[in-house]
Amino acid sequence: VTDQNGLSNTSSIVITVEEEPPAQGPTAVIEGPTQATTGQEVTFQGGNSIAGDSPIVVYAWSVGGAQTFSGGADVRFTTSFDQPGTYNVSLTVTDQNGLSDANSLQVEVTQPDVPQTPPSIGIEGPSEAAVGENVTFQARAEPGSSPITGYAWDFGNGQTASGESASTAYDAPGTYQVSVTVTDENGLSSNASQSISIRASLDGTSWVLPGSLPDTRLTVEFGNGTISGSSGCNTFNGSYSTSGNSISVGQLITTQMACEEDVMQQEQDYLAALSSAQSYTISGSTLTLNHPGGALTFQQQ
Repeated sequence: VTDQNGLSNTSSIVITVEEEPPAQGPTAVIEGPTQATTGQEVTFQGGNSIAGDSPIVVYAWSVGGAQTFSGGADVRFTTSFDQPGTYNVSLTVTDQNGLSDANSLQVEVTQPDVPQTPPSIGIEGPSEAAVGENVTFQARAEPGSSPITGYAWDFGNGQTASGESASTAYDAPGTYQVSVTVTDENGLSSNASQSISIRASLDGTSWVLPGSLPDTRLTVEFGNGTISGSSGCNTFNGSYSTSGNSISVGQLITTQMACEEDVMQQEQDYLAALSSAQSYTISGSTLTLNHPGGALTFQQQ
């Protein structure tokens, strides 16, 4: 500076000019499941992405490098996967200044669990039988999701068996519960049961009919399809067959001896009743043979 008298002075200042700092861009943050199953809809979120110096205006999504959605300001992305595998879901965010950032999330996609169906099972077999008679039961099973691997039987008499078909014999009269369990290779099982009524057997027991004439005995014995006994005057034998509680007696052959008239009449009536027997029951030590004219009630000898 200079005044009117020509006097002057000088002063200076140093100014440093620096480059403007770069604009701060956004930071992409992706959130969502890391596991999914085929066909399942899954949603990913980018709403926690961090803006830099200017607001985020675009959220662009891609799966496996192929862009599938660009939602502007919409921060959600929903998709599903058709095939199992490992997929990278990527999010790219862009702000008003055109600055962007990307992030990705790895998703493992598997096949959904298929509900396992157990096998189904039923039993075919008799509902009644006689003591000592061999009875056979058949399992009727259908596999579920897996092949059948085994059958386990419980006959209710202390005996067990395996296999699709199984047999047993019962030592005493009564009602027994028969059950079978079927198992498949996945360990799934089902069971079925039925009851069987066991009646006393005709075979091997001698029976006497009370009330016969003095000095006569009316008896009968059954065994292996043969019937025999005493008819008061003569002895007799023949054949018989049973089905359940039904009985059919064949022709009875006697020893053809002649006795007093009343004894012969008793014999004739007895053999006629035996020959026409249609059914029987055994209760304890009593055998009842039912025929069209009534019943013969025997006691065990």
